[in-house]
Amino acid sequence: MGKTIEEKADKMRNISNYEVDCDKDDLSSTDLQIIGYENAKPTILIGIRNARLAVPIETIEGNVDDPIATRSRLGWQVYGASKEDSTGFVQVQRVVKCLCQDRDEDLHKMVKEHLTLENFGVVPSSASLDSKENEKALKLMKQHTIREGDRFETRLLWKNDAYSLPDSYPMAMKRLSCLENKGPKVIQTIDESIKDYMEKGYGSNCISEETGEIKNRFVFDAAARVKGVSLNSVLFTGPEDLSMSIVDILRRFREHRIGINGDIAEIYHQVMINEEDRNSQRFIWRNGDKSRKPDVYVMNVMTFGTTCSPSLAQFVKNLNATEHQNQYPRAAEAIIRNHYIDDLLDGADSVE
Repeated sequence: MGKTIEEKADKMRNISNYEVDCDKDDLSSTDLQIIGYENAKPTILIGIRNARLAVPIETIEGNVDDPIATRSRLGWQVYGASKEDSTGFVQVQRVVKCLCQDRDEDLHKMVKEHLTLENFGVVPSSASLDSKENEKALKLMKQHTIREGDRFETRLLWKNDAYSLPDSYPMAMKRLSCLENKGPKVIQTIDESIKDYMEKGYGSNCISEETGEIKNRFVFDAAARVKGVSLNSVLFTGPEDLSMSIVDILRRFREHRIGINGDIAEIYHQVMINEEDRNSQRFIWRNGDKSRKPDVYVMNVMTFGTTCSPSLAQFVKNLNATEHQNQYPRAAEAIIRNHYIDDLLDGADSVE
């Protein structure tokens, strides 16, 4: 207690032992003995009133593409574009890792699960996909995603060209009965949602003659298994890196004087599914009338709960932005770099 922040900074610098074993005139960026942040713990927070502590006293430059090293009252720091990642900044990345350790990815995963699992409790596998699977999934996205008027149409990311799903109609009937036992309020809410889907063109009522010809599969819970098989089990999840890091988005968001947030309404439902795959997206409903056989509906768009929906939605969102990049460069940048799933966090320096 009682020590000035300059004294604390001096102590930190001495402990860190940032020393250079050569004369100043012969310094190069490779001579710095920079200590890593792997086991570091933050000890002080430096506010704007102490900005002088970070003012560069000495600068060392390497080649054109090399990072730059500067010495301040806090010691040596390295910044600039790294060769491994031309879009990142070494200084910012290292500071975040120092303060947050390995929590960046945990935060990214936690927020992503919160925003993508508005889908009847379906939890995607936490196991990372094999790179070959990601490559195949991305190839399928590029191959089958096309523009149809004002919307894009795509296909589900099937692991195999020849897939077979068991008849899930009996299981769907059991679930429907359980749902109907929850009371009239629940039935009314679901009924209104289904009517809204139909009005918007998100779904269609199947012709009764067709229902006996094709086995039914309903995807409000695409992880539900029948005979050990679920819809999600035969689909690729798709590459996760299509989503921007929540930490990077928040970092950029803090750079602006004025914050802007927005949302893509019903992002999954904005993408049409090819007719060939729609029959795997069937569901039943009878408006709470247990005396009759349920109607069979089919979803014409991507749905919440299907494991490939998040990746497909990000792919289509970015593809749409890229098409308009020349005409609206700032908007395209905001859509691609500052959206987390369907949520936009951006900003500006003036209201105008």
